[in-house]
Amino acid sequence: MKDALIAAIGITVMIAQPLVTLSIGLETGGPQLRKLFAQPSLNLRYFLATFVVMPAIAVVLGVYKVLPSALWGGLALMSIAPPAPPATRKLKKEGDLDIGLAWQAEAFLISVVTIPLTVILVSGWVGRDLNLTWGPMVQRGTLFFAAPMALGLILRRYWVPVADAIVKPVSLLANVALLILVVLALVIAVPVIWQFGIVPIAIVTGFVAVAVLVGHLFGGPARATRVTLAAMLATRFPVPALVLAQANGATKAILPVVLVYVIAGVLLVPLYERLTARRAAGP
Repeated sequence: MKDALIAAIGITVMIAQPLVTLSIGLETGGPQLRKLFAQPSLNLRYFLATFVVMPAIAVVLGVYKVLPSALWGGLALMSIAPPAPPATRKLKKEGDLDIGLAWQAEAFLISVVTIPLTVILVSGWVGRDLNLTWGPMVQRGTLFFAAPMALGLILRRYWVPVADAIVKPVSLLANVALLILVVLALVIAVPVIWQFGIVPIAIVTGFVAVAVLVGHLFGGPARATRVTLAAMLATRFPVPALVLAQANGATKAILPVVLVYVIAGVLLVPLYERLTARRAAGP
């Protein structure tokens, strides 16, 4: 039964990832991208926080081997994943939705290069083999990230009527696929989480809290861009991590880490927003 569920998760991942990526491209237009590109220092800080600082923290944890292999592997894979689509929907009131959409689109394209590079560096420095080779990773990145994102951006830029016509059905299909994926993941992961232990849950939650702190430090000086980056670092898109875990034959071992990471992000980001809102309001 578990093997069948894991196989179903693998199939659903292959369907959900390109649909989600395509929908992000279709929703993102020139105004959002121009707003982000007009702030090169902010763009650079977003890049460093997302693809350098957080993976570096995972590398340090791996070098000193302070965590069990499955726990470290889950955190490492989540640390190199692009920001999650739901993160942008949380930014309408507290963050900068335009910057969020633009960075999300850019991050998905960048991840085609950063994910394989990071995995190779991690395998070399940490000494924990993630069992992934350059060719398959680039192929997956192109098929699941770069190609759908580029197609969506091109349609939004040059064929606006087509983009407007298909964005809602594509988003609906993507949400359905994600819902099915969540249900399948819960069926397997929830029983395992009961055996996961308080300490591993606290470690994953602490890692997400560090992600929020990194987002706060790198996303400024404006509160809106800080909230945007903090939300995106704390709510990484789990499907790329599951794609890579599947390639390692470690889907079952990684699922509890991924699920706890997602839940911790959902809980910590609103808390961070409230705390910073009170500070911004002053006495």
